[in-house]
Amino acid sequence: MTPRAARWVAAPAAFAGEIVLAACAYLVAHALAGGGMPGVAAGVAAVVAWVGAWAVWMAPRSSRRVPRAARIAAVAVAGLALAAVLLAAGSWWTAGLAVLGAAAYVVAASVEATG
Repeated sequence: MTPRAARWVAAPAAFAGEIVLAACAYLVAHALAGGGMPGVAAGVAAVVAWVGAWAVWMAPRSSRRVPRAARIAAVAVAGLALAAVLLAAGSWWTAGLAVLGAAAYVVAASVEATG
């Protein structure tokens, strides 16, 4: 695969992984708040916080973007932490989704770095 083709595949895959993790953050916050309207409010707040952190530290055009290795490590740890909470809550399929989202980002960011 050429470097240009790797970027065309890696960037959308990384973004898809980030979107999956934002959805998992919603699910975790919703479950921890006990569901219902408080859960919805907590879930929305979690997604806003997740997107805000992404915009400041991970967005491609951010002036405060952290180095690639730190981004990969942060997403891997966040994905595993979300998966652990979801698994503890008894939702094994969403825990698997969190792991897959983190893996998609890690692999895509690594391919982009070497491509």
